[in-house]
Amino acid sequence: MERRPSLRWKLPEILESERITAYRLATTLRPHGIGQNTVYRWVREPQESIKLDTLALVLWGLQQITGRRFEVGVIEYVG
Repeated sequence: MERRPSLRWKLPEILESERITAYRLATTLRPHGIGQNTVYRWVREPQESIKLDTLALVLWGLQQITGRRFEVGVIEYVG
């Protein structure tokens, strides 16, 4: 059976390379309705799907913390 195409969620690597804790990202996103447990789950477990508005908030949160713009390059096709 042929393997199904997928995308890889690179948030854990980005947080590590930027020296950002999951707690700090969660604190930034909390006022926008994203809970701490959700952010911790994103960091610990591979994600099968994410809503685009949620992805936009994650990228915004990273920008708020680092002062740098992040783009959809945080995911990649894994074939």
